[in-house]
Amino acid sequence: FLDSAGLSALSAELLPLGVILTPNLLEAASLTGHELAALQRERSARLAAAHELLERGCRALVLKGGHAHDQPAADLVLERGHEPVWLTHPRLPGARLHGSGCRYASALASALALGHPLSAAAAQASAWLAELLQARPA
Repeated sequence: FLDSAGLSALSAELLPLGVILTPNLLEAASLTGHELAALQRERSARLAAAHELLERGCRALVLKGGHAHDQPAADLVLERGHEPVWLTHPRLPGARLHGSGCRYASALASALALGHPLSAAAAQASAWLAELLQARPA
């Protein structure tokens, strides 16, 4: 992800610009110092980490739940001034794709550029990525 200087720059320079973050749980643990195992087990820990990132300046975030233990998987959408939204989707056993987080973020940005609200854009990005993962040969 980033070394300590990169994490400091992200926190000091980018978050205050009001960006939309799309961290996975490992990245959220690195950014907040929350224990990864707690983020994997507890939605309340994920919500606390997400609120911390909002307090540090980002406008919104989609905390991806693919590295958690939930069944079905649950992504958290948190936006300033809105209630948290949990988007669930089935886990795809053995589905791995290098760059899936970047692909997800690009699909999310595309849906936002088309004018979709964040939670709808996140759901569309997740559905697109699931289709991509399911189409990959085993």
